[in-house]
Amino acid sequence: MARRACQATGLRYYIRKVGVADQEVTQRLKRLVTIVGKLDREPQMALSRMEDIGGVRVIVENQHQVDKIVAELERQPRWKLRRVRRYVDGGRPGPKSDGYRAVHVVVEKGGYFVEIQLRTPFQNTWAQSVEQDTRRLSEGLKFGMGPADLREYYLAISHMFAMRERNEPLPSDFMERLAELFAGTRRFYSEEQS
Repeated sequence: MARRACQATGLRYYIRKVGVADQEVTQRLKRLVTIVGKLDREPQMALSRMEDIGGVRVIVENQHQVDKIVAELERQPRWKLRRVRRYVDGGRPGPKSDGYRAVHVVVEKGGYFVEIQLRTPFQNTWAQSVEQDTRRLSEGLKFGMGPADLREYYLAISHMFAMRERNEPLPSDFMERLAELFAGTRRFYSEEQS
């Protein structure tokens, strides 16, 4: 636990260095059931190579701040940068097919892999909602499974959040479709589901 606390403290240094004062930095460990599920879904994956068992999640105000932090992490000499995945519009590989958006930076320090997830508040709200519904409904939403209409609803919400972050107007036909999806997915949120 002390090692993870040091990772979070070291990360806060780089966040402050780029002038981001308002942030949320939390440590996270992948749950055992999630690790086993990932190994089942990806048989070529070895536990020793899994990069996201332990990590740190950073939530900052906007994508510009995320990009500044990533650039600083790419320049820093203290941790070996292993990989950067930009699951955002214009990034590589881009948003995931289910709508997930964030930037993941995997570093190696002291022989351990640490995944740093950087998100905006909209991206985090979306991801936490999918996570909660995956647990609550046992539908595997965060793994691309579950009812098609619920997956389409979350994809539309992700697009809406991205447009809002860019201060783009929300097209009326898009909002009408979102309202239809919302109405169609209410059955997953009935009293019996709680």
